Amino acid sequence: LPNPPPPQQTMGTESRRGPTTTAIIQQQQQQHHRNNKHKKRNMRLGGAIPSPCQQLLATIGLLWKSPIVRFLGVYQMAFGIGQTFGDMYLNGYIVKESLGMANVGWMAAITPSVAALISPVFSYFGASEKGKRSEILLGSSFYAAVGSIAIALSPGALRNLKWGIASLYVCLGVCRGVFETPQKAAIVDFFPGERASAGFSNMLAFSGGAFGVSFIVFAYMTQLHMGMLLLVIGVFAFLSILRAYAIYFGRRRKRG
Repeated sequence: LPNPPPPQQTMGTESRRGPTTTAIIQQQQQQHHRNNKHKKRNMRLGGAIPSPCQQLLATIGLLWKSPIVRFLGVYQMAFGIGQTFGDMYLNGYIVKESLGMANVGWMAAITPSVAALISPVFSYFGASEKGKRSEILLGSSFYAAVGSIAIALSPGALRNLKWGIASLYVCLGVCRGVFETPQKAAIVDFFPGERASAGFSNMLAFSGGAFGVSFIVFAYMTQLHMGMLLLVIGVFAFLSILRAYAIYFGRRRKRG
């Protein structure tokens, strides 16, 4: 009888035929294990993505239950009112008549430029909750300061400042920097995890609503009335931020 083929040839023949049944089972088990890991991770991250209706209900529910949302919303309203004052009134009536239409763009660019330059500073000094609180209080004070200037000076006196009007844009730039950096970071502090999206939705509703209403009503208001509104909303925002953080720190002390 002929001798059987050596083991090396038999192994080569099996490898050419493809993976064995045992190897296929092992691959399926590994894939099943990976799928389970992905499912567990998605459950830790909050499960399935909520529908728009669920997100809307979560936003309304947070607004109804949390006084912190309502207190933070005052600064959002101040942001909408203050930026509308700069975009609509200062650009369209003061700078245009004082420096000419050609310089409106240069003046309007001051606000976002100051916000961009000061945001890293706010990020550095606002690493703690108390740091964020101080910065948001600073922004509220600047809104009140812009309103006070609008009350103290007549439209003619404001136009006579010429390039000195830039000081108002600098103040509004600081306020916008506060809005973009510590104020948004504070929302994550107050509403961590899955509640953060509802918190941001509420803040957008406050600021966007203030923008829309301001563009409508400012057409019927004098500079004095706009200044009074900015002063009141700035002071109210200052007090609201103090109250929001008082609630936050009080709850944290109770939890130990």
